[in-house]
Amino acid sequence: MPPETLPKPITLPPFTGLPKKFLVDYRQADSRAKTSSFATALVALDGTGDFDNIQSAIDSLLSSGGIVAIKDGTYEVGENGITIPSTAPNISLVGAGASTIIKPVTGHVEEAILFLKGEFQEVRNIKFDSSAVDDVIGIIVSGNKCLITRCWFVTSNTGGSGVLLSGTENTIVSNNIATDGLYAYRLQNSCTFCVISDNVCKDLKRGILIHTTCNNNIVSGNALDGEGTSDGIEIDANSDNNVISNNRISGFANGIHINNANCDKNILIGNQIIGNSTAVVDSGTNTHPNGASGTTNLALDDLNIIA
Repeated sequence: MPPETLPKPITLPPFTGLPKKFLVDYRQADSRAKTSSFATALVALDGTGDFDNIQSAIDSLLSSGGIVAIKDGTYEVGENGITIPSTAPNISLVGAGASTIIKPVTGHVEEAILFLKGEFQEVRNIKFDSSAVDDVIGIIVSGNKCLITRCWFVTSNTGGSGVLLSGTENTIVSNNIATDGLYAYRLQNSCTFCVISDNVCKDLKRGILIHTTCNNNIVSGNALDGEGTSDGIEIDANSDNNVISNNRISGFANGIHINNANCDKNILIGNQIIGNSTAVVDSGTNTHPNGASGTTNLALDDLNIIA
C-alpha cells in the first residue's frame, strides 16, 4: 500500500499590520465614542481644567450626564455642600485618588459634603475629609442605583459618618476606607436591596447601622475595628430579612447587635466576631442561623466564629 502523501505546508505572507480601512474605521468609531457617548468636565485648581469648582462642573452636565473628572488638590465646599440633583442621572464624580480631597469649610451648615439625589450616580477615587467639622456626613444618597467605591472617609467622631443611605434602593457601597467617625455607614428610612461590602472601617465608635424599616440588604466582607464604646454592626427599628455575612468585627462593646424583637428573619453567617466586650446581642425574632430558629444562642452556630 503506497504511503500517504501529506499536503504541502501553506506559506503565509508576513504580517504587515491591520488593513488601513480597518484602522481608519476603528479610529473613527473610537473617536465618535469619546466625543458623543458621554461628556466630560475637568475640575482643577491649577488652571488646567474646564472649572475650578465641582458644583459648576456638575451643573454643566445636568442635561447630558457624563463624568466630572477632578484633579488632585484640596477642594473646600461651602455651607450648602455639593449636590447632584434628582433631575441629573448618569453623572459620575471621579477623583485622582486620596490626593483629591473634598472638605467642608468652617461654618458648613448642611448635613453632608455631597448629596446624590438621582439614579445611576457614581462617586469613586475621592477622599472626603470632615474631621475638622462636627456632625458632617461625607455622602448622603437618596437616589437609587448609585455606586460609591474606592473612596476614603475621615470624619469627626462627635457625629460624623462616612456614607448615609436614606430611602435608597439598589445602591452599592464597596471597597472604601472609613476612619475616626461616629459611624462608617448608615442605612435608614426604608433602604432596600442595597449592598455594603468589602470596606475597611477603622477607629470608629460605631461601625454599620441598619435602621428604620431597612429590609433585604446585604452587609458582607467588611473589616471593622472599633474603639470599644458601641456596636460593630447594629440592626434596629423594624429592619427585616437582612444578611450579615463574612465580616471581621473587633474592638466594639457589641460585635453584632440586633436591637429589638421587631427585627425579623435577619441572617448572621460566616462572621468572625473576636475581641469585643460581647460578641452578639440578639434581641430579634427568627434570626438565622443561630443554632435553632427563634433562640438567642448564636454561639451554637459554628458558621460564625465568636470569641
